[in-house]
Amino acid sequence: MTLHAYGWGRANLRDDFGNADDTADGELLYAYLDYLDPKNRDYQVRAGRQYIFEGVMREAIDGLYAKTDLLPTVTASAYAGLPVNLEDEKGRGGDWI
Repeated sequence: MTLHAYGWGRANLRDDFGNADDTADGELLYAYLDYLDPKNRDYQVRAGRQYIFEGVMREAIDGLYAKTDLLPTVTASAYAGLPVNLEDEKGRGGDWI
């Protein structure tokens, strides 16, 4: 089992004479626990904030992802969770992928 995490942050270090709304800001881009079958690498499970790249689909979610090899040339995958908004937006309730 491994842990992968990456983020960024910023801080306003100068005095803007009271015009600055926030002195610190940042985003957590991804942070997830990853389990890969240690013997054959036949299946993988991830939980947390992650990017999913499968076929023509590309999505960032807070949720769960699972992938397994059915045959040497056939793979099945599934994921579920909330879409990641990298900007603060209201109205996220009920948004599931």
